[in-house]
Amino acid sequence: MAELLNRRARSRASTPPLQRIEVKVAEAAGGYRRLAAVLVDFSNTGLGLDMFVPLKIGSPVDVHGDLRSPGLALRVEGNARVAHSRRLPGGNYRIGLALNQIAYSKSA
Repeated sequence: MAELLNRRARSRASTPPLQRIEVKVAEAAGGYRRLAAVLVDFSNTGLGLDMFVPLKIGSPVDVHGDLRSPGLALRVEGNARVAHSRRLPGGNYRIGLALNQIAYSKSA
């Protein structure tokens, strides 16, 4: 059996269940559309999200959210570019964001 290779340039970490992130996408007519997402995994260069809607590859987005696990609460804010967007068998979309800028701060 052939050995499977990890094609990722950077290692990723999984998150505790249901870490919610807000994604803000610019509208063509002006203004922004706020969308809910669930954080699936992250690395120092990107975020993996589950969403109900697809996002256009290359689109700039803002991300905001609170990441919580036992003993840790972080506020995440930043901007990114949509690197990939694919439909999952259940109908949701897996969105990959390439981070441009991200800031973490302690959350209450």
